[in-house]
Amino acid sequence: MTQSPHRDTAPQRLTHAPTSVTEREAAAGQGGIGDRVPIPAGVRAVGRYLGTLRKRYGPIARLESSARNVEDRLLNTLNARLQRARAPSSETRAPSQRTFFVPIHEPPARVLDELMHMAARQDVEDAREYLYTSLLRELVPDEACLLSVLSSGQPQPVVHVSAAGRFGGEDERVASYVCLLGDKEGIKLRGMMGYYFGHLVALGLVQAGAEAKLSRTAQAALKATPSASAADRAIRDRGLKTRWQFETVEISQLGRELWQYCQADAAPDDPQASSGNA
Repeated sequence: MTQSPHRDTAPQRLTHAPTSVTEREAAAGQGGIGDRVPIPAGVRAVGRYLGTLRKRYGPIARLESSARNVEDRLLNTLNARLQRARAPSSETRAPSQRTFFVPIHEPPARVLDELMHMAARQDVEDAREYLYTSLLRELVPDEACLLSVLSSGQPQPVVHVSAAGRFGGEDERVASYVCLLGDKEGIKLRGMMGYYFGHLVALGLVQAGAEAKLSRTAQAALKATPSASAADRAIRDRGLKTRWQFETVEISQLGRELWQYCQADAAPDDPQASSGNA
Protein backbone atom coordinates (compact mmCIF):
# COMPACT_ATOMS: atom_id res chain seq x y z
CA MET A 1 0.00 0.00 0.00
CA THR A 2 1.36 3.34 -1.06
CA GLN A 3 1.84 5.92 1.69
CA SER A 4 0.28 9.33 1.21
CA PRO A 5 2.77 12.09 0.58
CA HIS A 6 0.66 14.49 2.60
CA ARG A 7 0.87 12.49 5.89
CA ASP A 8 1.72 14.75 8.85
CA THR A 9 5.05 14.10 10.45
CA ALA A 10 5.31 13.65 14.24
CA PRO A 11 6.40 16.70 16.20
CA GLN A 12 10.11 16.68 17.00
CA ARG A 13 11.32 17.02 20.59
CA LEU A 14 13.85 19.78 21.18
CA THR A 15 17.23 18.77 22.41
CA HIS A 16 18.42 22.29 23.17
CA ALA A 17 16.94 25.61 24.16
CA PRO A 18 15.93 27.76 21.14
CA THR A 19 18.08 30.78 20.84
CA SER A 20 16.85 32.80 17.86
CA VAL A 21 13.37 34.16 17.20
CA THR A 22 12.90 31.83 14.23
CA GLU A 23 13.81 28.79 16.29
CA ARG A 24 11.45 29.84 19.11
CA GLU A 25 8.59 30.30 16.65
CA ALA A 26 9.32 26.92 15.04
CA ALA A 27 9.43 25.28 18.43
CA ALA A 28 6.09 26.85 19.33
CA GLY A 29 4.54 25.45 16.18
CA GLN A 30 5.99 21.98 16.58
CA GLY A 31 5.61 21.51 20.34
CA GLY A 32 2.85 19.27 21.62
CA ILE A 33 1.30 18.34 24.92
CA GLY A 34 3.83 16.76 27.28
CA ASP A 35 6.86 18.28 25.55
CA ARG A 36 9.20 20.25 27.83
CA VAL A 37 12.18 22.43 27.21
CA PRO A 38 15.34 21.26 29.09
CA ILE A 39 16.59 23.59 31.86
CA PRO A 40 19.80 25.38 30.94
CA ALA A 41 22.95 24.17 32.72
CA GLY A 42 23.37 27.42 34.67
CA VAL A 43 19.92 27.15 36.24
CA ARG A 44 20.62 23.54 37.20
CA ALA A 45 23.81 24.59 38.93
CA VAL A 46 21.95 27.25 40.92
CA GLY A 47 19.36 24.69 41.95
CA ARG A 48 22.00 22.22 43.12
CA TYR A 49 23.73 25.02 45.08
CA LEU A 50 20.49 25.99 46.83
CA GLY A 51 19.89 22.35 47.72
CA THR A 52 23.38 22.12 49.22
CA LEU A 53 22.80 25.24 51.31
CA ARG A 54 19.51 23.84 52.59
CA LYS A 55 21.17 20.59 53.66
CA ARG A 56 24.15 22.35 55.23
CA TYR A 57 22.40 25.14 57.16
CA GLY A 58 19.07 23.50 57.87
CA PRO A 59 20.25 22.01 61.22
CA ILE A 60 21.59 25.43 62.29
CA ALA A 61 18.23 27.03 61.70
CA ARG A 62 16.56 24.28 63.74
CA LEU A 63 19.07 24.79 66.58
CA GLU A 64 18.41 28.53 66.57
CA SER A 65 14.69 27.88 66.77
CA SER A 66 15.20 25.48 69.71
CA ALA A 67 17.43 28.00 71.48
CA ARG A 68 14.79 30.69 71.10
CA ASN A 69 12.18 28.36 72.56
CA VAL A 70 14.40 27.57 75.57
CA GLU A 71 15.09 31.28 76.07
CA ASP A 72 11.38 32.05 76.01
CA ARG A 73 10.67 29.37 78.60
CA LEU A 74 13.44 30.67 80.88
CA LEU A 75 12.16 34.23 80.62
CA ASN A 76 8.62 33.09 81.38
CA THR A 77 9.84 31.14 84.44
CA LEU A 78 11.86 34.12 85.69
CA ASN A 79 8.91 36.44 85.20
CA ALA A 80 6.64 34.08 87.14
CA ARG A 81 9.12 33.93 90.03
CA LEU A 82 9.41 37.70 90.10
CA GLN A 83 5.64 38.01 90.22
CA ARG A 84 5.48 35.56 93.15
CA ALA A 85 8.26 37.44 94.96
CA ARG A 86 6.45 40.76 94.57
CA ALA A 87 3.13 39.36 95.73
CA PRO A 88 2.26 40.26 99.36
CA SER A 89 2.82 37.41 101.78
CA SER A 90 0.33 36.42 104.45
CA GLU A 91 3.12 35.61 106.88
CA THR A 92 4.14 38.21 109.42
CA ARG A 93 7.82 37.62 108.67
CA ALA A 94 9.24 37.00 105.24
CA PRO A 95 11.57 33.97 105.03
CA SER A 96 15.25 34.78 104.66
CA GLN A 97 16.61 34.42 101.16
CA ARG A 98 20.19 34.07 100.02
CA THR A 99 21.26 35.94 96.94
CA PHE A 100 23.30 33.86 94.54
CA PHE A 101 25.68 35.66 92.24
CA VAL A 102 26.08 34.07 88.84
CA PRO A 103 29.51 34.97 87.48
CA ILE A 104 29.50 36.50 84.01
CA HIS A 105 32.11 35.10 81.68
CA GLU A 106 34.73 37.69 80.90
CA PRO A 107 38.13 37.30 79.27
CA PRO A 108 40.83 37.10 81.96
CA ALA A 109 42.80 39.89 80.28
CA ARG A 110 39.83 42.25 80.60
CA VAL A 111 39.33 41.36 84.28
CA LEU A 112 42.99 42.01 85.00
CA ASP A 113 42.87 45.28 83.10
CA GLU A 114 39.86 46.45 85.14
CA LEU A 115 41.57 45.50 88.40
CA MET A 116 44.67 47.45 87.41
CA HIS A 117 42.56 50.51 86.60
CA MET A 118 40.80 50.20 89.97
CA ALA A 119 44.16 49.87 91.71
CA ALA A 120 45.35 53.07 90.07
CA ARG A 121 42.30 55.03 91.28
CA GLN A 122 41.70 53.54 94.75
CA ASP A 123 42.87 54.90 98.07
CA VAL A 124 43.57 53.04 101.32
CA GLU A 125 39.92 53.04 102.40
CA ASP A 126 38.77 51.72 99.03
CA ALA A 127 41.33 48.91 99.16
CA ARG A 128 40.17 47.92 102.65
CA GLU A 129 36.52 47.83 101.58
CA TYR A 130 37.32 45.75 98.50
CA LEU A 131 39.19 43.23 100.67
CA TYR A 132 36.54 42.95 103.38
CA THR A 133 33.68 42.71 100.89
CA SER A 134 35.48 39.99 98.95
CA LEU A 135 36.06 37.97 102.14
CA LEU A 136 32.47 38.29 103.31
CA ARG A 137 31.15 37.18 99.92
CA GLU A 138 33.00 33.91 100.47
CA LEU A 139 31.05 33.04 103.62
CA VAL A 140 27.79 31.19 104.23
CA PRO A 141 25.47 32.20 107.11
CA ASP A 142 26.74 29.44 109.43
CA GLU A 143 30.31 30.66 108.97
CA ALA A 144 29.24 34.22 109.74
CA CYS A 145 27.70 32.92 112.98
CA LEU A 146 30.99 31.24 113.90
CA LEU A 147 32.86 34.46 113.21
CA SER A 148 30.37 36.30 115.40
CA VAL A 149 30.97 33.88 118.29
CA LEU A 150 34.74 34.15 117.98
CA SER A 151 34.59 37.95 117.74
CA SER A 152 34.27 38.09 121.52
CA GLY A 153 37.93 37.06 121.70
CA GLN A 154 37.20 33.90 123.71
CA PRO A 155 38.90 30.82 122.20
CA GLN A 156 36.65 27.85 121.50
CA PRO A 157 37.78 24.28 122.27
CA VAL A 158 37.68 21.79 119.42
CA VAL A 159 38.79 18.21 118.91
CA HIS A 160 40.27 16.42 115.90
CA VAL A 161 39.54 12.71 115.58
CA SER A 162 42.12 10.57 113.79
CA ALA A 163 42.82 6.91 113.19
CA ALA A 164 46.22 5.85 114.48
CA GLY A 165 48.53 4.68 111.72
CA ARG A 166 49.59 1.07 111.58
CA PHE A 167 53.18 0.19 112.47
CA GLY A 168 54.05 3.76 113.33
CA GLY A 169 52.59 5.26 110.13
CA GLU A 170 50.91 8.63 109.85
CA ASP A 171 47.54 9.17 111.47
CA GLU A 172 44.47 9.48 109.26
CA ARG A 173 42.24 12.46 110.06
CA VAL A 174 38.57 11.38 110.16
CA ALA A 175 36.84 14.40 111.72
CA SER A 176 38.14 17.94 112.23
CA TYR A 177 37.15 20.92 114.37
CA VAL A 178 34.41 19.12 116.31
CA CYS A 179 33.05 21.59 118.85
CA LEU A 180 30.08 22.25 121.12
CA LEU A 181 28.63 25.17 119.17
CA GLY A 182 25.21 24.63 117.64
CA ASP A 183 21.65 25.95 117.50
CA LYS A 184 22.17 28.31 120.40
CA GLU A 185 24.70 30.22 118.31
CA GLY A 186 22.51 30.07 115.19
CA ILE A 187 24.49 27.30 113.46
CA LYS A 188 22.21 24.90 111.61
CA LEU A 189 24.61 22.32 110.12
CA ARG A 190 26.69 21.10 113.04
CA GLY A 191 28.05 18.25 110.96
CA MET A 192 29.79 20.75 108.70
CA MET A 193 31.96 22.27 111.42
CA GLY A 194 35.09 20.75 109.92
CA TYR A 195 34.41 22.41 106.59
CA TYR A 196 33.36 25.72 108.16
CA PHE A 197 36.42 26.10 110.37
CA GLY A 198 38.73 24.85 107.63
CA HIS A 199 37.33 27.47 105.26
CA LEU A 200 37.63 30.26 107.82
CA VAL A 201 41.22 29.26 108.55
CA ALA A 202 42.02 29.18 104.82
CA LEU A 203 40.59 32.70 104.42
CA GLY A 204 42.75 33.91 107.28
CA LEU A 205 39.79 34.97 109.45
CA VAL A 206 40.30 32.26 112.09
CA GLN A 207 43.47 30.68 113.41
CA ALA A 208 44.18 27.51 115.33
CA GLY A 209 45.54 27.99 118.80
CA ALA A 210 47.84 25.81 120.84
CA GLU A 211 46.90 22.35 122.03
CA ALA A 212 44.41 22.82 124.82
CA LYS A 213 44.55 21.18 128.22
CA LEU A 214 40.88 20.63 128.89
CA SER A 215 39.26 19.11 131.91
CA ARG A 216 37.98 15.57 131.70
CA THR A 217 34.43 16.89 131.69
CA ALA A 218 35.12 19.14 128.70
CA GLN A 219 36.89 16.33 126.86
CA ALA A 220 34.00 13.96 127.51
CA ALA A 221 31.53 16.55 126.22
CA LEU A 222 33.48 16.93 122.95
CA LYS A 223 33.79 13.17 122.52
CA ALA A 224 30.05 12.76 123.04
CA THR A 225 29.08 15.04 120.14
CA PRO A 226 27.44 13.22 117.20
CA SER A 227 30.31 13.95 114.81
CA ALA A 228 33.01 12.74 117.19
CA SER A 229 31.05 9.64 118.19
CA ALA A 230 30.42 8.66 114.57
CA ALA A 231 34.10 9.12 113.70
CA ASP A 232 35.16 7.03 116.73
CA ARG A 233 32.83 4.18 115.75
CA ALA A 234 34.05 4.23 112.15
CA ILE A 235 37.67 3.99 113.32
CA ARG A 236 37.02 1.15 115.78
CA ASP A 237 35.04 -0.77 113.13
CA ARG A 238 38.23 -0.82 111.08
CA GLY A 239 40.14 -2.29 113.99
CA LEU A 240 42.20 0.88 114.55
CA LYS A 241 42.89 3.01 117.57
CA THR A 242 41.31 6.46 117.93
CA ARG A 243 43.51 9.44 118.62
CA TRP A 244 41.96 12.58 120.13
CA GLN A 245 43.66 15.94 119.62
CA PHE A 246 42.22 18.81 121.65
CA GLU A 247 43.02 22.40 120.73
CA THR A 248 41.41 25.83 120.50
CA VAL A 249 40.42 28.12 117.66
CA GLU A 250 40.22 31.89 117.84
CA ILE A 251 39.61 34.84 115.61
CA SER A 252 42.67 36.09 113.76
CA GLN A 253 43.92 39.66 113.54
CA LEU A 254 42.40 40.02 110.07
CA GLY A 255 39.07 38.60 111.27
CA ARG A 256 39.02 40.95 114.26
CA GLU A 257 39.73 43.99 112.08
CA LEU A 258 37.02 42.98 109.62
CA TRP A 259 34.47 42.47 112.40
CA GLN A 260 35.29 45.79 114.08
CA TYR A 261 35.12 47.59 110.73
CA CYS A 262 31.64 46.19 110.04
CA GLN A 263 30.42 47.09 113.54
CA ALA A 264 31.73 50.64 113.26
CA ASP A 265 30.15 51.04 109.82
CA ALA A 266 26.74 49.76 110.99
CA ALA A 267 23.97 52.25 111.75
CA PRO A 268 23.70 53.18 115.45
CA ASP A 269 20.00 52.31 115.54
CA ASP A 270 20.47 49.00 113.74
CA PRO A 271 19.61 46.15 116.16
CA GLN A 272 22.08 43.91 114.32
CA ALA A 273 24.98 46.25 115.05
CA SER A 274 25.67 44.89 118.51
CA SER A 275 24.18 41.40 118.26
CA GLY A 276 27.52 39.84 117.33
CA ASN A 277 29.19 40.79 120.58
CA ALA A 278 26.17 40.03 122.74
